[in-house]
Amino acid sequence: MKFMQLGKNQFQGEIPQEVERLFRLRYLNLSGNILSGEIPVNLSRCSLMRTIDLSKNTLQGRIPAQLSNLQKLELLYLSKNNLAGQIPSSIGNISSLMKITLAFNNFEGNLPQEMGFLTSLSKLGDGTNNLSGEIPLSIYNISALYLWLGGNEFSGKIPISITNISGLISLDLPVNNFSGEVPTSTGDLPFLETVNLEWNLLGSNSVGDWDFFASFTNSSNTMSLEVNHNNFGGKIPKVMANLSYQLTKLGIAGNQLSGTIPIGLGNLVNLYSLDMSTNSLSGPIPGGIMNPQFFSIHLSLIYLDLAHNSLSGPLPLEVGRLNHLEVFNVSYNKFSGQLPPSILDCLNLQHLHMRANFFQGTIPPNLAS
Repeated sequence: MKFMQLGKNQFQGEIPQEVERLFRLRYLNLSGNILSGEIPVNLSRCSLMRTIDLSKNTLQGRIPAQLSNLQKLELLYLSKNNLAGQIPSSIGNISSLMKITLAFNNFEGNLPQEMGFLTSLSKLGDGTNNLSGEIPLSIYNISALYLWLGGNEFSGKIPISITNISGLISLDLPVNNFSGEVPTSTGDLPFLETVNLEWNLLGSNSVGDWDFFASFTNSSNTMSLEVNHNNFGGKIPKVMANLSYQLTKLGIAGNQLSGTIPIGLGNLVNLYSLDMSTNSLSGPIPGGIMNPQFFSIHLSLIYLDLAHNSLSGPLPLEVGRLNHLEVFNVSYNKFSGQLPPSILDCLNLQHLHMRANFFQGTIPPNLAS
C-alpha cells in the first residue's frame, strides 16, 4: 500500500504499531479523528514516506526523534493535538521537509537552531504552544517561508536579518514578548502579504517607533498590517497615507499614539478594516477618512473602530457614504452634537457603539428600522 487516507472519521484508540509493515507507504492521513496515545516510533521505518498528517486528534507524548530517518518526508502536520516536550533538533536533518505545522499543542523550550538547515522549508507553523527564547538566527536564512509563530513566549528583538527571507509571504508573530524596534527594512520584502505583530512589547513610546512604516510604501503586495497592542508612541506618521492601495486591513490600536488622524488615510481606498482604538488620539475625524473613494464594488470599509481615544467634534456627514459598514465603534471619546441623519444610509450596519460621548438631541426614529 502506497496511499492511506482515513482522515475525518471517528477512529479512536492508538495508531497500530504494525504501521511499520507498510514499507511502501508514501502518504498517511489520519487527521480529524479521535486517535490517542503516542506517535509510533516505528513509523520511522516507512522510509518512502512523503506526507504524514496526524493533525486534529488527541495524540500525546513527544515527537519521536527517529522521524529524522524519513529522508523523503516533505509534509509533516501534527497540529491540534496534545503533544508536548521539546521539538527534537533531529528534525533539522530531514532536508526534504517543505512544510511543518505543530501549532496548538504544548511544545516548550527553544525552537531548535537546526530547523534553519531546512532550506526547502516553505511553511513553519508552530503557533500557540509554549515555546520560548529567541528565534534562532538560522531560521532567517531560509529563502522562502510562511512564518507563523504567534501565541508563544518568544522574546528578544526582530533581527535585521529577517530581510534575508527574500520570499517571505507572511510574518505572523503575535502574542509573544518581542521587544525593541521593528527593522526599518521589513517592508522591503517583495512578496510580503501579511504582517501581524500585535500583542508584543515592540516600540519605546517614541516618534522613531514608526520608522519601519516608510519601507511599506514601496510594498505593493502587503494587504494586512497589524501592530495592535504594543508600545508604539508619537503621532500617526503621515507616510502611512502612502501605503499600498492593496492594503485591506490596518490595525494600530492599543498603542501610545497621540495627535490627530491625518486626512491622508483617506487614500487607502481598499481598506475593509481600520482599527485605531485605545490610543490618545484627539481632534475631529477628518473628512478624508469618510471619502467616497473608500468603497468600491468589491472592497469596502466594513469595520471602523475609533473607541477609547479623545476624539471630539461632531461626526462627519460623510459617515453615510460608508454604505458597506457593518461595525462602527466611537465609544469613549468626546464627540458631541447630534447624530448625523446620513448614518441611516449605512444599510449594512450591524454593530453601532457610541456610548460615553456627549451626543445630544433626538435619536433618529428610522435608526431602528
